[in-house]
Amino acid sequence: MDSSHLLFITKRLYPFLKHNYDLFIGGVVGFSIFMYICGSNILNPCSGNWMLATGSDTANHYILWLYYKNADWSWPLTLYNTASYPYFNTAMHADIIPLYAIPCKIFRSLLPSNFHYYGIVLMMNFILQGVFGVFLFRQITSNQLIKFVGTLLLTLSPIMVFRMPMHVALSSHWIIILALTTFFAKKHFPNLLQWSIVLVALFIHPYIWIMSLIIISCNQIRECMLNKNQQYQRLFLRMLTGAVICVIGLYLAGFFSVNIDNTAGACTLCNMNLNSFINPTMHQFGQLNKPLPYFNAMQIEGFAYLGTGTIVMALLLIPNIITYISSRSWWFENRVILYMACFFFLFSLGKEITYNDLMLCGFNLPACLAGYHSVFRCCGRMIWPVWYLIVISLFIVVNQIKAKHFQTSLLLLVSIIQIYDLCYGVNGIINYKWHQFYTLKNTKMGLKNTSWLDNLIINKSHAFICFPKEEISDNMKVLIYYFAMRNITVNNFGFARSNPGCACFFSKTMTDLNNNTKANQYIYVDKEFIRTYIK
Repeated sequence: MDSSHLLFITKRLYPFLKHNYDLFIGGVVGFSIFMYICGSNILNPCSGNWMLATGSDTANHYILWLYYKNADWSWPLTLYNTASYPYFNTAMHADIIPLYAIPCKIFRSLLPSNFHYYGIVLMMNFILQGVFGVFLFRQITSNQLIKFVGTLLLTLSPIMVFRMPMHVALSSHWIIILALTTFFAKKHFPNLLQWSIVLVALFIHPYIWIMSLIIISCNQIRECMLNKNQQYQRLFLRMLTGAVICVIGLYLAGFFSVNIDNTAGACTLCNMNLNSFINPTMHQFGQLNKPLPYFNAMQIEGFAYLGTGTIVMALLLIPNIITYISSRSWWFENRVILYMACFFFLFSLGKEITYNDLMLCGFNLPACLAGYHSVFRCCGRMIWPVWYLIVISLFIVVNQIKAKHFQTSLLLLVSIIQIYDLCYGVNGIINYKWHQFYTLKNTKMGLKNTSWLDNLIINKSHAFICFPKEEISDNMKVLIYYFAMRNITVNNFGFARSNPGCACFFSKTMTDLNNNTKANQYIYVDKEFIRTYIK
């Protein structure tokens, strides 16, 4: 490439960069935070040691991805049975992010046997959080400081950082920000583009999808209410378009191809506590606020700590907020987004309203609804869009301040307090995660000697785990990783939602074992096997 070509490319790129340098800065902010917390080691796509070392859901997701990569193609493309043998399940229930998993599986013959994309996805989540944070605030203000500080708070979002490294898919909060941007956009988002956001969310994670679906649906209603000409006909056509896209997406994702178990009542355990916005939790994820108790440990799923900087900003802006929302027209113009926020808030509370370790009230759903409600057993996560709406709304109020010196001082003060609260000390959530990733990267996992296993698996194609999946230990996950690398199927491992057939198969096989009936093609991993071979 000679100098004339470089000059031509530069001339083409310069106008774009000139008008979008703030998006680039947002991406740099996200990348910088990622590098500080996670480091570059996890970007190695051939090293999954840090995921196995977690011993948590991340290890499951890594192993389930390996099983999916090595499985034969099925239709829909997300179905496979190598980790739930002999029954099929969908990649959507494996948390392996089909948006990345399907393209990578297409090129599996070119990839190393232990290839994964989780480190790259984490990096992209931070970069896109920064880019779309800037894009959102660009719709609200032209003030560069507001855009920068707002993006910084979104990228340091405790609710996103907390999901690492447990749930890489659930840290994809950029799609929530992009969906919320449709409410504040200066120019109308085309209808197909809005529903495309929902479709992309579907192939990331079901919880991210349902949040995006509700946000986009509410925005469709809002836009039709603003346009009074044939609003009901337009709304019907828009919703019909969205329904068709979602049904096709659900079919391609395999939701109609498998049955799933629902855990009735689980949404009571994994709901949000009313103290969530001000509670840095027992881990002291914030340095400047006192940790508060939960009603039960599972309410950590409703973790929604705003950070002391955001709380201070809200308190200082109370007079401005009252002035800003005092007009009747404001309530009328924003009624849809207010109803949506209330819906998410109430949904996240589940069936029991709690504050600290006290239950204020509770109710039971009819039996016909309890099973459907329990599909969202971690309903506390539904508070995430409300968290982002609170932060965005505060910056909208800041943008209305006419005293620029006060505005600048406030933004700088908020930034300093928020960074100190989340980053200072061992247990500030940013440093806590830094230490967690540092430990994971330096923990060696794997079976020290596999020669005995290499001999054991000769002429074997299946491994039967004689334990419920909830009782599978970290050492057993290393063993299952060994099986996954050698295409030895397992009966039921790691799926967030199991195929009911797996439980029947487990019961039948355990009955056969009790009757001393064994299949020649199986490796039986029972307590004796663990005592003998797993140290």
